[in-house]
Amino acid sequence: MLRGAFEQGGGAVDRVSSHRSWFSLISLCFALFTIAFNITGISNMLVSIANEFSADLSSSQWVINSYFLILASSVVIGGQLGNLFGRRKMYLIGLAGFIIGLIVGAFSVATWLLIVSRIILAISSALIVPASLSIINVIFDPESRKTAFSIFGAIIGFGFLAGPLLSGVIVDIFGWRWVFCFSIPLIVMAALVALVAMPESQDKEDNTLIDFGGVLFLGLAIFGIILFLDKSPNWGYSSLPSMMVLGISLICLVVFFWVELRVEKPLIHFMYFKERKFLAVNLAIFSINFSFMGLIYLFNIVFQNSLALNYGALDAGLAMLPMSICFFVVSLFAGKLMDWMGGKKLVIVGMLSIFIGSFYLALMPADVLYVQYVAPLMIFGAGIGFMTGPSQMIALNSVSGKNVGEASGITNMICCIGGAIGVAVTSLIYSVVSKDQLNSLVQHMKLPAIDEQILEGWIVGAKFQSQSVLEKMDPALLSRLLQDVKQALFSGVSVAMFAMGVLCLLTALACFFLIQDKKN
Repeated sequence: MLRGAFEQGGGAVDRVSSHRSWFSLISLCFALFTIAFNITGISNMLVSIANEFSADLSSSQWVINSYFLILASSVVIGGQLGNLFGRRKMYLIGLAGFIIGLIVGAFSVATWLLIVSRIILAISSALIVPASLSIINVIFDPESRKTAFSIFGAIIGFGFLAGPLLSGVIVDIFGWRWVFCFSIPLIVMAALVALVAMPESQDKEDNTLIDFGGVLFLGLAIFGIILFLDKSPNWGYSSLPSMMVLGISLICLVVFFWVELRVEKPLIHFMYFKERKFLAVNLAIFSINFSFMGLIYLFNIVFQNSLALNYGALDAGLAMLPMSICFFVVSLFAGKLMDWMGGKKLVIVGMLSIFIGSFYLALMPADVLYVQYVAPLMIFGAGIGFMTGPSQMIALNSVSGKNVGEASGITNMICCIGGAIGVAVTSLIYSVVSKDQLNSLVQHMKLPAIDEQILEGWIVGAKFQSQSVLEKMDPALLSRLLQDVKQALFSGVSVAMFAMGVLCLLTALACFFLIQDKKN
């Protein structure tokens, strides 16, 4: 997700000493590991956060989506700021902001403050990510650069892999706030090494005005769409508030297109999408991140839900390990597989693997043993691994060399938008289907004490307010209720995974028809 966010081209500095280059890489690895760790680790904290703050599914969703929303609309600007004012300077400012975001998160007293911390982390990441990859491109000679990028990419992959597991350990032993505290010394170490060893670089010839209008209207458009997906089930899809939110977001999207066609250096050059290969691969990148973040978000909630599988945070992290390991291992060989199979075939195989894994998970009944989840999670993870690196490579190879930086920014933006929409749509489907079945269940069993807020708690896995009601119930009735509630929750999971699979199948078909060459 983060590998494509860099600008190529000008800004080269005199090659620094080998020692300073490799120490700079150490700093960058500390920073990007921490960012990757926080992207996947946050999902494992949501149930604990919901229990402490009495948060519903909507609030939990925004803890994740606030990050992706801000990152998607600002990561290209972050790269431009680094080019104009100095990459090292923007990198250090990003690290300082990231520490502030972590402190705010660790001391949050309400869900809204936690969302603020995630916004600060996203803005900081938008400065760190593009600066990091540009710095590697500048300070290493061509021979060493390949090794540096390989190490850097492996560290990012390890961060994604470690996120659910390591955060689970911390949450179970110390509590969710300590996940933020754990990250602080890593960022401090990155900053100290950068201050000592990292050289400055910038593009002094780049005097292009930054497209703040594009950032504003794209951010508002995505925010409105996610807000519509989040709130319309409660407001009513055809209600005035829902129609206003959807209408304003569509107007912002139209204005965004209008602005982008008129500014000197837009966030998105739409001409790139005339290249069918670039269009197809970006559809695949959207679907990958839609599926990956949607599954991590949904399954962490279900695994830790006391009325579903009732895992602890550590057990939930371990449960996701088969997918993470397959993702990591397959991604190591994806480049060689691409040379052997060709880009088109590998993209289609990757999308079909995610499709098969999604459908396999959709067919899982509520009462299966965990071991039956291992195979579909591995298939799903392998599909992500097939796609992550090669999809970026194909996208960048489909444009001319001088446009690689801009194309890279677009693919990274698509990654973030896919993750945000994936969490929103997955949450919507799970919530609507589960709540509909739970409401029918409550009416059928004539349980007036079970109100809307308790149902929200059951869906997200929070225990607030429902415990006292359940304790007063007849044991036989309670046993039947719990079994039916578990079935209702897994019905929501099944429909969400089915929708995810359909998206990946349609994307595979689009790639089959749009990507013409046999090898890339």
